[in-house]
Amino acid sequence: MAEYDLPPGPAELFEAVRHPLAHAFGGEANIRFGGGTALAARWAHRHSTDVDLFVDSDRYLHIQRNTGGRFTLDLTATAPVIRLAIGRDDTYIRFRGLDGHVTVNPGALTPEPCSRDTVRGTRLPLETTNEILGKKLVFRMAQRRTILSQDVYDIAWANRRDSGELAKAFRAVRRSELGDILEALGDHTASGRDLAPLLNPSDPALEKRALPIVEQLVRDELHDRQR
Repeated sequence: MAEYDLPPGPAELFEAVRHPLAHAFGGEANIRFGGGTALAARWAHRHSTDVDLFVDSDRYLHIQRNTGGRFTLDLTATAPVIRLAIGRDDTYIRFRGLDGHVTVNPGALTPEPCSRDTVRGTRLPLETTNEILGKKLVFRMAQRRTILSQDVYDIAWANRRDSGELAKAFRAVRRSELGDILEALGDHTASGRDLAPLLNPSDPALEKRALPIVEQLVRDELHDRQR
């Protein structure tokens, strides 16, 4: 178990939503901190600007249907909100004067998405690394066919520094989804578009090599499944 500091930017965003969300979802322990910012807190490998939070689907549905108004009042009392959208699939929050945004998402990919690590000074747990990477692979790369610089860099970094968690993440990806990821990677390469540069990557050389590294990792995983 470890406590992690959030990087500047996400730290202020998190503080703006922390208490209203804890009140809405029955305590900090019922919310999970995920996404690239959670990885950046663990690894200090790049900067991330947004806050991605996750809750159980039943709790999220209750808020969406019954208590969204109360949450809105609590939230707007803490900071100037310029956009708040509570939808079926996620909640999106943006504040005046703060870069980045906050999303609250229902559900999980793996059976045990919650780690024993917490945001320093809170009871709010970080998601497991394999849950975060698995979501990038399944939801963004396979289902949405979207290739982002931060995703391929995070996966390439995990391959070097946390390969056990990456292996667990790949186990959450179906064989057909591996094929979808390869197609998305191939389409991106064929387009000739460059990936957007990362913010303060700790390994710029890895950033440049991340795309072919990830493509080879996916090919190797698919090959192993076909044996």
